Amino acid sequence: MGEHTPASEAEPPPTPGSDENKKSSARPPAPAHSPPHSPPPAPAPAPSPPPPAPMFIRPAAAAAPTARRAADGKDKPETAPEPSIPYAIDDPCQRQQVELIFQEGLARLKGRLPQIAEAKKRFERAGLLGHTGAMLELGHLHRKGLDGRPDYAEARAWYRRAAERGHPRGDVHLGLLSEKGLGAEPDMAEAIRRYRLAAERGDEVAQFVLGTLYEKGVSVKGVDLKKDYAKAANWYNKASAGGYAGARQNLRNLKRIWPEGFS
Repeated sequence: MGEHTPASEAEPPPTPGSDENKKSSARPPAPAHSPPHSPPPAPAPAPSPPPPAPMFIRPAAAAAPTARRAADGKDKPETAPEPSIPYAIDDPCQRQQVELIFQEGLARLKGRLPQIAEAKKRFERAGLLGHTGAMLELGHLHRKGLDGRPDYAEARAWYRRAAERGHPRGDVHLGLLSEKGLGAEPDMAEAIRRYRLAAERGDEVAQFVLGTLYEKGVSVKGVDLKKDYAKAANWYNKASAGGYAGARQNLRNLKRIWPEGFS
């Protein structure tokens, strides 16, 4: 025989009037035809995140210049701030990232305690990626010997790269190296050529330099630049319009010695 639950352990059936019967009797009857419930609309898919910024890509022509050490020599300080930076980078996103690297380099170079080595690393990285301002800063760093002794060959290489990529101030500094004979024999003809290239592209420093050369005249080996006050005044006017303060003073001096040219 099967097991039998003792009567003492079995649950008694609900009696009339019990709470269980009250609950069941108070329960409203289900409607005969309940309207089907439409499922809630699916949530809109979350927007996909933007693609990551492009990584730095080294241009094919961005190999670092060969390091060569030149003899020590004197140099002259900067005479004007660098003009606005033209870029050789087409991608605006990459340009923004390279600009940040360049600014980090400037912050380390011009801080209260300059970190030359760290600044140089960032300038090299930005310069290899096409930032012409970084190329100029590397030229200055090597020309002034901020990380040791002057290296005019390396400075010339970075200035030339900036000039080739469209920065006229690169030509200005190449002209300076040639005029002073820093790292090589003086070459005034090459210096004038570089100054003229930069001046014709609107660089106010080069325009000022050409003005002084025409005002004083130049007669050195291979160069015979005659005095020409009209050309001097023309270049001084252009430099003054570009914001070079020294050009205005030179124009006043030129007016005193050549009043007929200003009548």
